[in-house]
Amino acid sequence: MSLILKDIESNSTNENTDVEKASLIKAQQALHDYMQGLYAFSSEEEQVQFMAERVQLRFMGVINTLMENRNITSKQLAKELKTSQGHLTQLFKAERLINIRLLARLENIFNVKFELHYVEQE
Repeated sequence: MSLILKDIESNSTNENTDVEKASLIKAQQALHDYMQGLYAFSSEEEQVQFMAERVQLRFMGVINTLMENRNITSKQLAKELKTSQGHLTQLFKAERLINIRLLARLENIFNVKFELHYVEQE
């Protein structure tokens, strides 16, 4: 009798494992489909805007590091840039894109030179 129960438990465990594996595979596929959808653009312009915002966020990360290293607050930086804190916040959130004149001001404020280089995409 105990061998029969163990056999039933074993089959039940295998079935549960198969169900769990199937569930996991289904969840992984759903996540994959969702992630693919994030990068599905309705137009080339939408894709270019997305790429521009990514570049902006990387650049603003550099500005944030400079601010932290020099103990400069966003209020102080906005004043130095002769802009509002709201405008600066929009730049950090990539709601507005930075322009070359502002880059020149940032170089002056932080006494740095920004260099542009490229990396081949995979």
